[in-house]
Amino acid sequence: MKKNNYLGAGVSIINSLGRLLSSLLIAMVIWASLPGAVRCEQQMVPKIDDFYFAVDCSGSMQFFYLDTGILKIDQAKKLLQDMNQLIPALDYEGAIYKFAHFAPVLRLQPYQQTQFGTAIEQLSSTSGNKTNLGMSINELEGVLTYKEGEKSAIILVSDGGQNVGESPIPAARNIYAKHDTCIHIISYADNEEDQATLDGIAALNDCSINARAETLMDPATLEDFVHEVFWTMAEIVPEPEPVAEPITMELKVEFDTNQSYIRPEYYNEIAELARFLTMHPDTQAAIAGHTDSRNTDEYNLGLSQRRADSVRQFLIDRFSITPDRLSTFAHGENKPVADNESTEGMQLNRRVEVIITNMP
Repeated sequence: MKKNNYLGAGVSIINSLGRLLSSLLIAMVIWASLPGAVRCEQQMVPKIDDFYFAVDCSGSMQFFYLDTGILKIDQAKKLLQDMNQLIPALDYEGAIYKFAHFAPVLRLQPYQQTQFGTAIEQLSSTSGNKTNLGMSINELEGVLTYKEGEKSAIILVSDGGQNVGESPIPAARNIYAKHDTCIHIISYADNEEDQATLDGIAALNDCSINARAETLMDPATLEDFVHEVFWTMAEIVPEPEPVAEPITMELKVEFDTNQSYIRPEYYNEIAELARFLTMHPDTQAAIAGHTDSRNTDEYNLGLSQRRADSVRQFLIDRFSITPDRLSTFAHGENKPVADNESTEGMQLNRRVEVIITNMP
């Protein structure tokens, strides 16, 4: 089928004394529950808000359809019942109207599959009822609801016989002028003239699906039709979890000695922090730099400040975190978390802590 003829860090310290690598632990004391990496999920979402079955019940629908040996109206009812089984429960509203003569079978209401199935069974055609397709489409326009931002679909089931009255083309054009809708055709036409009438309606808007009924007898093709009209798949990004208990996440990165620029191999470490801040726009980060006890107090304060500033600027430049959300502090060697008498302890003390809180 085809339309209109159917159917994304870390900090580096350069070692001037033999390029000794120091590892830096970035302890993120996060005053929020930190969710895992964001995973976008595919979810079925509706294309429309409401839909209308408009079914031709004129006398010509009592003729056999092609060589099936089945009356058009009976085949149409079966097709609509099969379609009804495929419509997902996505909070639609639905209605069924028949025409020749135009009348409601089921007025617009929240869609329920069982209720719709019962209403479809009530469809019948009467011998001698002449088709006034144009007038019926005008009457359908009168019952269509209009709500700002909502979309609807009309599934027009007809053989296109234009026995009496006005042309259906202007009537269908009038619907498009007044409503955010799309008219889809299921054709039971058995001659070129009647098919041309339905083709003319479908040609009014590129959104229209113009399907021959016999093609929709194939279950896969019918499923495609329902997909095209009623629903699509969309990526759903979970909402970030609310602020709760603090947790600590340690990210191991390495600096070269006496340097504070960030080496490329650690970009992903800081990217994790950036991801959290992006997901939680109401938070702020205080970036505190620390050193071990080597060198003078003054030197270590300056070094720890440069490391904190480096992380802050990286977040701004690479991830567009707004500067007013990021502050820096220099603690030098004054707040050790381990013994400075051992290599291992000094390594633990060479760190940056990022404390994340809610914005005031």
